[in-house]
Amino acid sequence: LLFRDRLLSAKIGRRRDHAVVCGLGDRGLAFVRSLRADERDVTVIDSDAENDLVLAAEAEGALVLIGDARDPAILRRARADRAADLVAVSGDDGINAEIAAAVQELPRAGHLHALVHVTDPTLCALLQTEELAVRRDAVVGLDFFNVSERGARRIATLLDPALAASDSPRVVILGTGALGTGTLLELGRRWLRRVTDGAPPLEAVVIASAADEAVEELRRQYVRLDASVRVVAAYDTEAEAAAAGTWSDPYAITAVAVCLDGDAAGLRAALAVQERLRASPVPIVVGLEHGGGLAAAVADDSPVVPFGLLDEVCTATALRQGTLEEVARNLHRTYNATIGSGTPWDELTAADRQSALEQAAAIAPKLAAIDGHLAPLSDWDAAGFRFTPAEVELLAIMEHDRWRSWKSNQGWSYGDPTDRKRKLNRNLRDWEELDADVQDANRELIRILPIALADAGQQIVRDDGLVVRAIHEIYRAEDGGDPDDPARLPWAELPEPLRDSCRDQAAHIPLKLRVLGLAIGAAADAVPFALDDEQLETLARMEHDRWVAQRRQDGWTPGPRDIAARTTPYLVPWEALSEEMQEWDRIFVRRIPEILAAAGLGAVPHPASS
Repeated sequence: LLFRDRLLSAKIGRRRDHAVVCGLGDRGLAFVRSLRADERDVTVIDSDAENDLVLAAEAEGALVLIGDARDPAILRRARADRAADLVAVSGDDGINAEIAAAVQELPRAGHLHALVHVTDPTLCALLQTEELAVRRDAVVGLDFFNVSERGARRIATLLDPALAASDSPRVVILGTGALGTGTLLELGRRWLRRVTDGAPPLEAVVIASAADEAVEELRRQYVRLDASVRVVAAYDTEAEAAAAGTWSDPYAITAVAVCLDGDAAGLRAALAVQERLRASPVPIVVGLEHGGGLAAAVADDSPVVPFGLLDEVCTATALRQGTLEEVARNLHRTYNATIGSGTPWDELTAADRQSALEQAAAIAPKLAAIDGHLAPLSDWDAAGFRFTPAEVELLAIMEHDRWRSWKSNQGWSYGDPTDRKRKLNRNLRDWEELDADVQDANRELIRILPIALADAGQQIVRDDGLVVRAIHEIYRAEDGGDPDDPARLPWAELPEPLRDSCRDQAAHIPLKLRVLGLAIGAAADAVPFALDDEQLETLARMEHDRWVAQRRQDGWTPGPRDIAARTTPYLVPWEALSEEMQEWDRIFVRRIPEILAAAGLGAVPHPASS
């Protein structure tokens, strides 16, 4: 036994860039099998020497180390300090979190990607947002996942073609555990966009123990559920559903999702549904732990589609597809769909994929520039979040500056024409010098952010910081004007379009300062803000152009001033404004230092000009 232990330590000690799997349950073994099929070296850490799965893992070619993965000494013995990947999939969320904390403390030279399983879907979503929102350049990158949540997305994807092809779609869901409710919510979230485009709500029949209570709880948590999914019936048992005539018209059902506990129970229910719907072979997706075993008994031409949850989720591929990559993939896919062309993600070069990942990682800092932050998706309308025109412009410039800096750090420089072999790119120049179509491409990348984030379970939330509030309070304090003007209401009572106006003005301040070679910074670092007549006129003209763009986006048209009709006589070029109206724009420009000071900020030299 001592010799075996020394031999094991010697084998493990020689490893580098391998994968470490902490926790040898069904999830852990699924990762072992997938990683070994991918020809990866795998070291397993499990605390139970009597674990029946040890032999199965060793049969796959993994080396199994008995010990507590929270112990730094055990992690060092597994050479986690030289591993490329680590998976924490014990049955306890607390233990998984402690493993993640312990591995971050290990001295190491190379990068480690750690994937941590979290059973609680709500906690998992919060942790995913935290990792996406706080860019850490540490050598250990963390990602969090939940098997049921990932499985629900996959089942929804399998059902989607049949539902989308139907004029009156109806889905039957058996089971309201984590997988069943997750599937219903994912279908509802996706279907809401079709409802917005004029499609009817998705009808659903739910069959599960205490189905009514489960559906009501979901309605309380997700207020937009009823807008996209109409639960037409809820039954506690399949027999009750059958007695009520659920299966009497097979052609009324478009798809079925079976999400029961236990592979035998799930497959039995799926085959029973197949028999009831024999006249109309609709897709019946059944969630199983594994795609083999009982699933092998299903005929290839059967409408029953076994979905091996662990086989699909606990894989070598999924190991690398964390929240950051999901957002990057979504951005890439959505942008390609918008322009109607583009290279698929799987065909991108390694460099282009890394560029996309860097782009996704920079989302949170951009949002902070407009007083926004990321949060787990709770608002199903979040994909429709709309930036103001000035916000789009500011964030597009920030994206270009980020890309330019990243490319320069990769050894690229300006050159025309672009030459990949020589690392020359004609777009490595200032924003103002870019071709219009390149600027537009950056703007479009910003506009589609809400969609890409929502598809990854994230949303943008506005904080409306001190600069935005200062703009509003300064306007309210102005002498003269109509006292009944709704724009003078307190912020808490201000209509959303008027809030957007303040947000747009705030987002445009950095663009004005950029013209002067300045940026927003700490008040302690502020430089004197003095404008000559030409600069004042330039910034005032920019303020008017900003206002026109924002009004046009909000649907305003030229005409007599009428708030209700959204008409105004001032949607004209700067030169056509009266001197009095031009002066209003100059007044705002002169007050920029006051607005920034109210937020504890000031104008500082722009980094690009230093």
